[in-house]
Amino acid sequence: MNKKIIVIFGLTVIALIIVYMYSFGPLAGLRTALSINPASQKPIIVNQNTPATGGGVAATTTASVALVQEFKNRDMVQNYYHVSLPADWHATSTKPGEYAVSYSSGSGTIGLIDIPDNSTPELFILSEQEPALKKLPGYSEVNYASTTVNGNISYKLVYDALDNGVAMTHERVYVTGQDHAALIDLSASASAWPNVAGAIEAVIGSFHWDQ
Repeated sequence: MNKKIIVIFGLTVIALIIVYMYSFGPLAGLRTALSINPASQKPIIVNQNTPATGGGVAATTTASVALVQEFKNRDMVQNYYHVSLPADWHATSTKPGEYAVSYSSGSGTIGLIDIPDNSTPELFILSEQEPALKKLPGYSEVNYASTTVNGNISYKLVYDALDNGVAMTHERVYVTGQDHAALIDLSASASAWPNVAGAIEAVIGSFHWDQ
């Protein structure tokens, strides 16, 4: 066989081995788990007309939210996702696939949740998640509904509860996926909820599975 052909064949095999090791092998862990778009990137402007219900008071908030930070989960291929946040929100990776977020009027988490194989997302929420939440001081359900987030079947639970005596409004959105589901759990004080609800809905609406 021509030596040149042998050399080309050998280099091709080596390249394929390296690609495999970085994609699925022991070097996969070296890939960056968190990616943030530079502030100079063109912001994503999301216009929201959001029914903002918190603390038992109904209100409507119209907000133009600029999402300029993009976070990408790169824990497992089947659970790759990305989500965008406003510039003044802060995110910290707490464990593979999950971020703790904070903002001036509240905080929350964005991550993955494993739904048992012998259950369905809605059954899991109603039979396991909601009963646990009902034990919180001052718990009161505001809204529960099935919805979609970028084409993915999702379930939204909004509720009020007391946190150290402070009335808080929480929005939990479960986004179904191929393997795990995503759980976006964001909260704010009931008094601040009408002002931050537009940003929260924009963040939820930015969630995408990367498949």
